Amino acid sequence: MNVEDVRQRLNGIQHTLEPSRLARREELGAELNFEEVIDPATRIVDLFRMVPLGAVDHLSSNQMARMGQRLVEIRDIVGEIDGFSATDANAVGRRDSLIQRMKAAYDDCLVDFGPIIPFLVLKISEPQNLEARVSEKLQELEERFTERFAGKSKESDELMQLLTKHSEEAEKKVDAISVAAGKVGVATQATFFEKARSHHEGKSTVWQGRTWRRFVGLLVVSVILLGSSTIPFFYELDMTTAESIQLALGKALLFGTVSYGLYLAAKNYLAHKHNEIVNMHRRNALQTFETLAEAAGTPQNRDVVLTYAAACIFGPQPTGYTRRDGDSASPPSSIIEIVKGMAATDNG
Repeated sequence: MNVEDVRQRLNGIQHTLEPSRLARREELGAELNFEEVIDPATRIVDLFRMVPLGAVDHLSSNQMARMGQRLVEIRDIVGEIDGFSATDANAVGRRDSLIQRMKAAYDDCLVDFGPIIPFLVLKISEPQNLEARVSEKLQELEERFTERFAGKSKESDELMQLLTKHSEEAEKKVDAISVAAGKVGVATQATFFEKARSHHEGKSTVWQGRTWRRFVGLLVVSVILLGSSTIPFFYELDMTTAESIQLALGKALLFGTVSYGLYLAAKNYLAHKHNEIVNMHRRNALQTFETLAEAAGTPQNRDVVLTYAAACIFGPQPTGYTRRDGDSASPPSSIIEIVKGMAATDNG
């Protein structure tokens, strides 16, 4: 299946498939209707509506084939639901089978295309792609205009001037959209760090509670072990040396196990807290970069701002929660140079 076939079938799923009509309540009644199909069918439509039609050609051949296969499969299931009759042989079993197939189709589509949808959305949202699409439409309109008004010089000149004026205005808007899209792209990258920060914040809170509980447990165990010599249940006056050694080893093992549990809980808490703060710094660096870069003015000052932003994003940040905070190593200069080169290319 080629790109156009996939795009055509995808467009059909996005705009013509109405999950609510698949229920067929009035025709099939309360026992044989397809109410259970509405939810998975709606999820399928919502999933495929997130796939930009213009980004289909960015799929690999295997992904293209799988998407075409899934779209045909969904079309066939919808066709069988539309053609289902209550008088069919084993109507109940066939109905249940169609419902299960629709649910399985959503699961398969989510597994196959869920991971690649963010890539397709970002790809089609890149400023250069946006500008190319608008320019392509303008060129197409100009060609159609030329063909339509060929030979009508006066009307053609007047309309051509009008078209040129609107084209210039459209190009200015494209430039403004490109700048805005670039800023949105930076903000989009900042959201990734915000999600990571939020994730580690939740985990650090959980492990902080576990650390406190283990700490209290260790205190209780320590008090019991220290006072066990006065409790007959734990200690007998006529114990032999071997029994005393065995009891001491048991106490040491218990204390060591509880202590190790406290150590692991504290280590996980410190790790998540460190990552929370690091991702917060990265988010702030991306959110403030555009403002600082614009205020910097000259390219040299922008390079300074970019260097510090790249160092904050790619370099380890001291937070006070890890042993290696004192190192505060800078990222390799090659990474900063690559980032500078990308920024210079975008500006150019």
